[in-house]
Amino acid sequence: MKKITFVLTFLTLFSSAMCLMAQTTGSSCENAIEIKDEYSGTFNVGEYWFKSDTYQLPLTIYYYPSDTTALAPEVYIDLTCEYDANGKAIYDDPEVERMVGVAGNYGLSFPMKETMKPEYDRDGMFRYRITYDVNYRNMLYSEGVNYPVPAYVRLVNKTNATIEAVSRSVATRCREYVNTLGMNTSLLYAPSDSMSIYLWSVGEWVDKFYRLKWEGEGSISIYVAADCDFAKYEALRVINLPYPDSNQPTIAYQRMNKTLATSWMSDQRAHQPDFYVRMYPTNEGILTIEEYSEQAVILEAKFAGVQAVIDTAARTITAALPKGTNRVTVIKAAIKNAGESPDMTQDNYIRYVAYNGERPTGSGQFPTISFAGVAYNAKGIAAIQDDGDTEATLKSLSIDGVPFADFDGKTLKYSEVEVATTVPVVTAEARSAKATVVISSEGKNLPVPRTDTITVTAEAGNSFSYILELIAGRSDNNLLSGITLDGEDLEGFDKDELYYRQEVIKIPVVAATAADSKATVVISQAKTIPGYALIEVTSERGTKRTYSINFSADQTLVMCDGKSTELDTTNAVAVSSSDNTPIYRFPIREMIGQNLRFMWTGDKPLKTFVSTTCNFTITPPSREVLKQFTLNKEVGFDNLLYDMEAKDEVLALARASVDGNIYIRCIAEDDGLLSVTTWDEDCRTKSDLISIGDEISLHATSYSDYYKVDINSWQNKDLNFIWSGTADLQMFPSSICDFYLTRTNPAVIQYHKFGSTETQTIAKSELLNWKRESEGGIIYLRFNTGGVGTLKIELSKDYDETESALEQTMTEPSFSAAVLAGNNVRLTATEDDTIDIYTATGTLLQTVTLQATESQTIMLPRGMYLLRGKHQTQKLLNW
Repeated sequence: MKKITFVLTFLTLFSSAMCLMAQTTGSSCENAIEIKDEYSGTFNVGEYWFKSDTYQLPLTIYYYPSDTTALAPEVYIDLTCEYDANGKAIYDDPEVERMVGVAGNYGLSFPMKETMKPEYDRDGMFRYRITYDVNYRNMLYSEGVNYPVPAYVRLVNKTNATIEAVSRSVATRCREYVNTLGMNTSLLYAPSDSMSIYLWSVGEWVDKFYRLKWEGEGSISIYVAADCDFAKYEALRVINLPYPDSNQPTIAYQRMNKTLATSWMSDQRAHQPDFYVRMYPTNEGILTIEEYSEQAVILEAKFAGVQAVIDTAARTITAALPKGTNRVTVIKAAIKNAGESPDMTQDNYIRYVAYNGERPTGSGQFPTISFAGVAYNAKGIAAIQDDGDTEATLKSLSIDGVPFADFDGKTLKYSEVEVATTVPVVTAEARSAKATVVISSEGKNLPVPRTDTITVTAEAGNSFSYILELIAGRSDNNLLSGITLDGEDLEGFDKDELYYRQEVIKIPVVAATAADSKATVVISQAKTIPGYALIEVTSERGTKRTYSINFSADQTLVMCDGKSTELDTTNAVAVSSSDNTPIYRFPIREMIGQNLRFMWTGDKPLKTFVSTTCNFTITPPSREVLKQFTLNKEVGFDNLLYDMEAKDEVLALARASVDGNIYIRCIAEDDGLLSVTTWDEDCRTKSDLISIGDEISLHATSYSDYYKVDINSWQNKDLNFIWSGTADLQMFPSSICDFYLTRTNPAVIQYHKFGSTETQTIAKSELLNWKRESEGGIIYLRFNTGGVGTLKIELSKDYDETESALEQTMTEPSFSAAVLAGNNVRLTATEDDTIDIYTATGTLLQTVTLQATESQTIMLPRGMYLLRGKHQTQKLLNW
């Protein structure tokens, strides 16, 4: 498990006559500590907040108390962090609020107090444990919350403790490094793509109708599993398009619906909204996941020879029947003659589209006509009272003299009709010569946008009104003008070609440019190889076009295994100054979440070049080189080194790697060993180095920043500290970095306070004291100010060589401390000494008197301590 240890303390900051309590991570729900995958942290007594999400389920939290006799921690969980003045929870998501209302059905309530279970781990250490699993998961999926929602945990700590959390969620393990199959996605597949694994978020589509479409020769088999590790977990379902032994045409469909999705998620082997698929096409073809509607609709109707007007959106049917017509009789006849292809020579019929064999029905003397569960209001079908022609529909409609192409006399309303002129002219012609047409708008000669109403009145007096909502013309251009991979033009690009295949040596960054500046471009990058990138272009009008690029591994990667030497965290490799041709293979993807330290035993810097392929040169570096770095000497370390941080460098290289490895070549000036280890965040790694001549910008929240000094480089010098700020500045030097910022804290070597625009000289004698207190030649500086400003450090006197030898003899360690098993610590002195032992917060715990060359063993609970003797201060971590 990745171990990242945080020593969290409330930072009490004093300035003048007031005390400021700093807001630390986890001290409230607004700055809760986020838990994902794996987590470990050490905490003092107090209240802390943690945040996770339901995709992490099942999630187990382990609590290791430093005092096993202390009361168990109090643990509370809720699906919100927001409460009103009366303490009532506020849920932004109405689905979550509804679910919380029925949580009692699953034995849950919110906010919920949890009871942690006491137990011993495999090493015999006492701990408490709680797992959020079955009840929570069942509630989420049964109530249809098939997407991640936040969960907040408030923990009240009765003693110092270490907290570990482990998520065993499939989504946590798989989701970040596989591509997602989205709705309305089309991809070009070939048999070689069968190595690809994709995330299929069925839970996000549980209330939608969609279908899979295969266009190509042969067939494609889609294997659906509950895990991305197909080597360990068998497929739950297999979908064939078409069946392999069938003689179906080259286009095949598989309809999916919410019933099928729900049945997949209820499978006891899955019980999750995410699934993982692999595709096995027999030949190249295009697979599309597309949403479609199964809503049956009435397209056309005629009653007593009169064409009805049907408003599908408003669900109304209107027709003016000849005087004396029996409405019920003609509607009955129309329903009887209804069909997808009725006899349109009849006076009464209904034409419709049905998906599942539905037929229209009538009820209640036919004020409604129901079809596929939708009721159409039929009150507008009525006989007129006067004689004469009842035809009141339009024959044609024109805008600026050009016939409106989308016009249909049976449709009354047209929204977002685009026009080419600022003040368009609308004209219309009635179907009957006996009818009158009146066109009115919101005002005379109004520019768009505007709404025009065209009223047609028949000879018999009945009428219809057509609504025309006019807007300015918009571009329909959703083409691309170019695609680049890592800044290089995609070979073979054509604006009209949607599907591409490309061999790569790294996971590329795809960029694209729209042909129309008014169009928008959204890119979904490839996450793995084989994999794909999608480029969705949306025109100004809203029409969409999607380009896809399938990526496969370059064939040279197949040869890299045999051309490289394995380098990992368990072995070192020899690097020669006379030969820079060897290639070292490092499993970068296995190290995701870890900080890496490259160590070099040589005396001179080691230049290092990194690529995702073994096929690259370093003199000069070829374009395949992704990263260059040099292993140099750092303060406090015997070997030369270079640190990579997990959150940026390691993750970036892992995401770029095609085969999970990076390939390394070196230029060495001497012979040595290259090794890689992992490291955890500590004072040295999370602090910034300050050198003479530096200028530091400080502000009101700089109390949480850490700085370090190579105190050896400051010896025998008087230094000027020049503060220019809007408020006073406090400076706290110490041999540790985590402590209360108070001048009386014994961890502080020498407190300094600067007035605004004040310069102080810190003499070499005081810096010598800093060195005596230092650990490994490092001193840590912390600052506090109520304003903003800059602190500059300048040399006050020339370096005095004559004092160097004397000072070296005065800095020899006077005692040593070694951690033994069972919380035992052995203290040994090189001369008679009295050692004061402080906690990390500055409380004197005990005093130990030692005789020269003698040892003494004491008991110290797990934690961090400060040991101070006559000539030496040492930090001790007893974990």
